Amino acid sequence: MPVDGQKWSSDPFDMAERDGYFYGCGTADMRGFIACVLAMVPIIAERGLSGPIHLAFSYDEEVGCLGVSRMIDVVTAKIPMPCAVIVGEPTNMQIPNTHKGICANTTTIHGRGVNSSRPQDGVNAIESAASFVTYLYRLCD
Repeated sequence: MPVDGQKWSSDPFDMAERDGYFYGCGTADMRGFIACVLAMVPIIAERGLSGPIHLAFSYDEEVGCLGVSRMIDVVTAKIPMPCAVIVGEPTNMQIPNTHKGICANTTTIHGRGVNSSRPQDGVNAIESAASFVTYLYRLCD
């Protein structure tokens, strides 16, 4: 994971505890969740539960979400439906009961090329795309 240019007050690859908080690369994402869940496995195993607990860890959640699709295909084909699911994502220490979902769109912007001596007769697709991206960015601000 690249950390160049990020402001760290300690080594991001050496987890540190300060004032009850953990600092380090991955402490507030899936890696932190996986570490916590795996640390609890011995305690859960001692409980003598009547049914199994399945741990499913995805990958590529930042770009494309390819891991979760493949995982769902395997889990639904080979493992009985669970009665509950714990998703390891940062939630400001609140328990959510829903997911915000995802919305993906594809936008195509067309231009019209012209000779550089008459730019007023053309349509600059790059300029239009930049304006569109700026508009979207401001919506999220």
